[in-house]
Amino acid sequence: MSKTIRILGKKIEIIFIDDSPLVERSGEMHYLDGIIYIRKALYPDEQKETLLHEVIHCIDYQLKLDLSEAQVHRLAVGLYAVMADNWGGMPDIESEVIPSNEGIK
Repeated sequence: MSKTIRILGKKIEIIFIDDSPLVERSGEMHYLDGIIYIRKALYPDEQKETLLHEVIHCIDYQLKLDLSEAQVHRLAVGLYAVMADNWGGMPDIESEVIPSNEGIK
């Protein structure tokens, strides 16, 4: 299954994968390929927090912020908590992200 989002104007495909040597952690951002990989085996809230984490990596890369992994992690946890406390969390990835073959040109 794959979905597509835009991050600062760049089209990024989100691919949910089973265990794979491509992804050693919960998720990975491959900026030059325009892909975020997320493990299918994660609980839905873990998938959302992982997506947010990888989106922050993409923003970091595009804006040359030079954030450490620890800073990216803290930002993802903090932003996820703000969304949960104020808006009921992030939208479901399945229902809110545009399927990769629709809507984005």
